[in-house]
Amino acid sequence: MQKKIANFLFSTKLTAVLFIVFAVAMAVGTILDAPAYGNPTDQSPTPYTRTLIYNTWWFEAIMVFFVINFVGNISRYKLLKKEKWSILILHVSWILIIVGAAVTRYIGYEGMLAVREGESESQFRSQKTYISGRILGDYEINGQLQQLPVMEEVDFSSRLDNKFERTYNYGGSQVTFKLKKFILGAEKDVVPNENGENYLKIVEAGADGNPHNHFLKEGEVSSLHNVLISLNKEQQGAINIINTDEGLFVKSPFEGECMTMATGQTGTLAKDSL
Repeated sequence: MQKKIANFLFSTKLTAVLFIVFAVAMAVGTILDAPAYGNPTDQSPTPYTRTLIYNTWWFEAIMVFFVINFVGNISRYKLLKKEKWSILILHVSWILIIVGAAVTRYIGYEGMLAVREGESESQFRSQKTYISGRILGDYEINGQLQQLPVMEEVDFSSRLDNKFERTYNYGGSQVTFKLKKFILGAEKDVVPNENGENYLKIVEAGADGNPHNHFLKEGEVSSLHNVLISLNKEQQGAINIINTDEGLFVKSPFEGECMTMATGQTGTLAKDSL
């Protein structure tokens, strides 16, 4: 029985089957990713195929059987002989590729590094995504309110039936978080309402190249990356934006440049002038 199993694991038929299944899986993964590229409503193809193919037990089992098969064939066909060095190199190369992939999969980490021309960076954004937060309540120790940090790794996709539910013990009470719905690219925004308050939407070009929205409430001063900006509440040292019947005006303690997006016309922003 053991001999039959060994013959099967080291057989050329198993090698052929593994290569076919491996090629088909990779092709299917590429096809499944294709609809998401260039589609602004679905920018997360990788979590989708990671969950369905690349991080599954059966895909990893293919890699394990590959290594077993190649190592066994080296011994079975006596590939350590000088006249068979070319076939030996082919087998060893595949083994090294799979071992390298395993190191990347279980030990390595990946992410995105945004570097502007002429600058250097020592940090990058991890590929992994997390749900994070804090549980706050009336639980005290020695008169001090306690908080429980929460951080869980997730891998959501807009094309998956995402599920998430965790229960935590906070001061003897059970607190449960459950995913209701995953919305790709969700952002906080203001909703027009005649009885609402006035806000100014400021779009900032982030260091990662993506826009970030900020909402400045009328009559308040806000700090955007240590730069004070006010709306209808003039404050010394801040970029003061004044909303009048004639339109929006800016009074800034800094010099700058401005451009009208509709026309492309550019101009200068004079310091301490309206």
